[in-house]
Amino acid sequence: MIKITNEYIDKLGASEVTKTLLKKEFTCKTSYWLARIFNEIEISSKIFISEKQRIIDKYAKKDEGGKIIQTGDSVTILDIAAFQKELTELFSIEIDFQINKIIFDIEKEPNCTIEEMSLLLPLVEVENAGD
Repeated sequence: MIKITNEYIDKLGASEVTKTLLKKEFTCKTSYWLARIFNEIEISSKIFISEKQRIIDKYAKKDEGGKIIQTGDSVTILDIAAFQKELTELFSIEIDFQINKIIFDIEKEPNCTIEEMSLLLPLVEVENAGD
């Protein structure tokens, strides 16, 4: 079974590396299981993003009409300690996926950068790694 945190989900969604991984030509079996895992993660990420936005809304500075005051992509947080506490709690939540890790045979799969493999490691068991 795969167990990952919301922090990993956030990292996966915000990473350009995820986009390059999705374009790689993996073996059919690996592509299938990666697609299944990413589909499950996408469902969880919607819940995570919604909860993260709720926390931002709770602590962000708002105008008289209750709308968040934004400067570019930035918002002012009124109670940083409480905000960070809730966000840390959200990031630390672990999600169990009822899917086994993918057996990743590095001799059969496309070359991956260190950054790509670091992102994949929670999802795969590596074979032929030159133990």
